[in-house]
Amino acid sequence: MKAPSPKVLILHPDLNLLGGIESYYRKMDAYFTIDPGHLVIGKRPGEAGRMVMVQRLLGDYWQFFRRLKRDQYDLVLLNPSLSRKAIIREGFFLRLARLRGKKTVVFFRGWEQDFAAELAGRRRWLFDRLFKDADAFIVLAEAFRRTLREWGCSQPIHREVTVAEDQLMDRLDFPGTLEARLNDSVWRIIFPSRILKSKGVYELVDAYALVKAQHPNLELLILGDGEEMSALQNYAARQRIDGIRFTGHVDGEVKHRLFRSAHLLCFPTRHEEGMPNTLVEAMAFGLPVVTRLAGGIGDFFREGEHGFATDSADPQVFAALIEKLYRDRELYRRISINNFEYASTHFRASQAAARLEAIFRSVFIERG
Repeated sequence: MKAPSPKVLILHPDLNLLGGIESYYRKMDAYFTIDPGHLVIGKRPGEAGRMVMVQRLLGDYWQFFRRLKRDQYDLVLLNPSLSRKAIIREGFFLRLARLRGKKTVVFFRGWEQDFAAELAGRRRWLFDRLFKDADAFIVLAEAFRRTLREWGCSQPIHREVTVAEDQLMDRLDFPGTLEARLNDSVWRIIFPSRILKSKGVYELVDAYALVKAQHPNLELLILGDGEEMSALQNYAARQRIDGIRFTGHVDGEVKHRLFRSAHLLCFPTRHEEGMPNTLVEAMAFGLPVVTRLAGGIGDFFREGEHGFATDSADPQVFAALIEKLYRDRELYRRISINNFEYASTHFRASQAAARLEAIFRSVFIERG
């Protein structure tokens, strides 16, 4: 007999924003069978000014407390990053939930290592006071699970991944797409992410320039917006690096078309990632990956099977790895097939929704 399902309220940012949490729940919503409630918290589009922020935060707490009382939820799912602001802000949501007698699951979406080091030492009391009595945790990397255990968390800790759309993979003519890539006269590197220094965008441009000097048929597609967009465009112009297309933010079929036309994801991130959506989406299109082993990437990524990973931030290292895939088409074909098959098996939104619901049911039953 199937275990009873709790009534769940999910707290998350505005789904019209462009971050990883927002993308995750947009993809997941169609596959939930429990029809969870949603409460938008955090910064809203167009929000500016400290007073507006304080008023909105107080309003979020009030709306949350009202929803718990009015709609009789059994369980609350929070989605903080392990960062100073998020821990304090969402820790109060957890305290309010516990005050109302609700079960809580905390899904850590990001993980700032410097702040984690503080929590491991003199600020442990802060984590213990706010989060230690959560009923379960979800993390995006095995290293994060080990850290929570070291902090004395004895409750269940589940490891999850970010997801790709089922329909995207089901509709993709992967054999035809792969052959079209192998026969294309232009070879495209793609970078679909926020334009931040910590994402490795300058290292990417420099690595691309090195390979471009040897292979003029290369292009670089930079998909996204961010604080470094203008500076990066100026940098590429000063270096006289041609063949770079800055598309800005794209979504839907436009984004899918650019992924189908691309050959390789290069993602030299130094950002404190959980499990990057960028990498999952690329693998769902069968793109080989050249990356750094950030966050949860190293928990599954196999060198030479999914692409190549390095601890280096040296553009010459990335250029050599890109060159390797460019020159060896049989290696390229094998990795491309591996990635599409792996994503189809492990990264589907429908699979992740089912796993989340199983976690909700287990917490609802087993944690009293």
